[in-house]
Amino acid sequence: MTTAPPPDNFDYDTLSAQVRALADAAIAAGADPEFTAASIFQDSFDVAFNSGPDKALRHILFAMDRAEEDMRKFHDSFGDKLDLEELVHGRIVPKTSRA
Repeated sequence: MTTAPPPDNFDYDTLSAQVRALADAAIAAGADPEFTAASIFQDSFDVAFNSGPDKALRHILFAMDRAEEDMRKFHDSFGDKLDLEELVHGRIVPKTSRA
């Protein structure tokens, strides 16, 4: 693994596609999807923090922005189907109307 910081005009879309292909291959070979995602996420932070405070901050902001975008997509897809208050507690419960 390299810890050299990428240039400011780095093509993150191409890198994301490559990482996704590797993750898909690992999962197809039997790796646990949650462990694979957590490992990639942690490694990305390790590289960012080893690249200095400016790169670490940029990575944190990127991760926060991406997490918010993913949360919106999840809410749009499942917000009317799942009880999100229950989901916060780790329980998958279909949404029911509350009186």
